[in-house]
Amino acid sequence: MDASAVLAGLAILVIGENQIANPGYLLNPLHEALQARGAIVHSLGMCGGFPTRWLDGPPTACGAAERKGADPARVNWGETPHWFDLRAIVPSARPAAVVVVIHETLAAYDRPEMDAEWARHEVRSLANYLAQERVTCYWVGPGWGDPHKRYHKTPERVQTVAELIRDASPPCRFIDSLSFAAPGEWKTINGRDYTVKGYRAWANAIADAIAQQPPASMR
Repeated sequence: MDASAVLAGLAILVIGENQIANPGYLLNPLHEALQARGAIVHSLGMCGGFPTRWLDGPPTACGAAERKGADPARVNWGETPHWFDLRAIVPSARPAAVVVVIHETLAAYDRPEMDAEWARHEVRSLANYLAQERVTCYWVGPGWGDPHKRYHKTPERVQTVAELIRDASPPCRFIDSLSFAAPGEWKTINGRDYTVKGYRAWANAIADAIAQQPPASMR
């Protein structure tokens, strides 16, 4: 099948934290990778956008971005607090699928321990909401980082948060980013955020994973 037809005509909403709030990170590559497979894509990013923030706020003051279809991304670099209310967006847009890119705010890479109980509650709250709305969802887990740079993104913490999301996100389908590349294969600029080449590879791997099990086959 032609790759451009796999997701043809399906409306896909992408939501995420820092990686989707910055056009120089995953926002543009993922948006475009899904479009290349035929999807009608609407992407929303909130800096610091942990899962329940999408349901109940508060607004983010550190930056947000939105991209619709072929239009360029519109970015609010923290000029004014901003919030995307998923409880209003999903019932109105009725997307075929929601792609969730939230894991950094759960992992607390800069702390000795992550709050697993809080993180599990966060993931389940958003997954349960999407299930109640009867929307197919995919939850993208974290990729490997470099523990020796700024964000101290250790392999152990990355695996811990990935496993937590895998266990807590059903009925969302978990997309295991750790399976896409070996540790260190995708170079980072700061231990967390990839180079352009890494983001393109990540975006295409995510889009391929969705195309291999498209929303219509999961309803």
